[in-house]
Amino acid sequence: MKTMRKSLILLLILALALSMAGCQESQELLDKLENVELPPLPEITESPAPEAEEPSPSPETEAPAESEAPEEPVDYETLALENRVTVTVGSTAYEELDPQNGEKLILRFSYETPHVSIQGREEAAGRINDYLAMLDETFYTGNDYGAGAATGFNAMLEFAQDQYGYIVSQGEEYEEQYCFSATRTVSVARADEQVLSLWYDDYYYTGGTRGSQEDKGFVFDAQTGEKLQLEDLSGEGEAFSAWLTETMLGLIDADPDYYGRIELETAKTTLGAEDLEGVCRALQREDSWYLDMDGLVLFSGQNEIGTGVDGDVEFHIPYEQLRDHVDSRWLPGDRSAPGHFVLTPMDQVEDGSVEIIDLLTADEDGESYCLLAEGAVYDVRISRVQYATGFYGTAQLWSASHMSGCALQLQAALPEGMPELMISYTAGGERHSVLLSQDETGSAALVDDSIEAVG
Repeated sequence: MKTMRKSLILLLILALALSMAGCQESQELLDKLENVELPPLPEITESPAPEAEEPSPSPETEAPAESEAPEEPVDYETLALENRVTVTVGSTAYEELDPQNGEKLILRFSYETPHVSIQGREEAAGRINDYLAMLDETFYTGNDYGAGAATGFNAMLEFAQDQYGYIVSQGEEYEEQYCFSATRTVSVARADEQVLSLWYDDYYYTGGTRGSQEDKGFVFDAQTGEKLQLEDLSGEGEAFSAWLTETMLGLIDADPDYYGRIELETAKTTLGAEDLEGVCRALQREDSWYLDMDGLVLFSGQNEIGTGVDGDVEFHIPYEQLRDHVDSRWLPGDRSAPGHFVLTPMDQVEDGSVEIIDLLTADEDGESYCLLAEGAVYDVRISRVQYATGFYGTAQLWSASHMSGCALQLQAALPEGMPELMISYTAGGERHSVLLSQDETGSAALVDDSIEAVG
């Protein structure tokens, strides 16, 4: 055995030598190797491994699979700020002209699409994005892929063309106010390490004095990407539903405005609710709730328990009340660390000096800025805004669960007058809002949103 191993080693060394040198050099090397004294190889005694005994599962608990390590409990109260969640909201829009002359606008059809990224959880983000793509497909085609049907682009266009043909056949002039529309806007209600909560607002106008509106809430587990049901928030089952009902009734008793908006005759027809308790129970349903930064929101549909502009009713339950009734993992983490944003033109930032986590193009022809988070900022939202006695959001563009020592590259037009972009965030336990504007020198600056007028 030893002689065979020694011979094999000599042959390997010889092959290497022959490949590297000429014949004469190889012979000289071979003569030297003949006199090399190799160290003795250790004796190896092979013996079969002892047979492992099959573990017998406990009669009370099932034995875990061999590939699964036991999971340690997660302390969601002190969960480290990692696995950043970002949401970019894009938009798609169509405008259709009349079939006769191609001059009059007869249909506006648009919808917003959120795209989700979760740091270190690509599979969870993919699962969420697949569901959101299905919602887009439903809205555009009108088909039911699992979340209910919609009107759809083709049906809306057919309605608009029929109306145009009817108006022209009556010898009337087609006016702009006759234009049909279908629009979907999407808002990020909450986005953090535990929860992604989105609010969808669909609006249809097909003639008459006002259009119809349909709101839905979609809440996802940011750890797994699974869509959550209301009962998933608590392990109390029926007791949780009973507590929600009691809490909603308490809100009604505390605010007389609810009594003016809730019509039991309407609720009886639409929800089958005989009384206020029945109304509260009926609203505890799929897609009729969401979680925001302050708590749980349950809401009715348009004209479900009221009529006209008072037909939408919301019930807000803060997290402080929810704390004893829902799993702690669904409660938001601490947001008391201080922080703020600093805006710098991108061409003044040294390459590699700042971690850029994303790029947001608000305006294609705008300048490029570095929006740096100094300290810790949470629940970041960037929105388009307009002014009417105060700034209000018209469209959300981007959201992040948290930022610290990193930056967003923002391409945006610097307004010459009224600001058009707002950055809102939580820091030091308080909500802050700043506007992209100009300072006294005309340079880009972030100004407080409490200003009454600009330019």
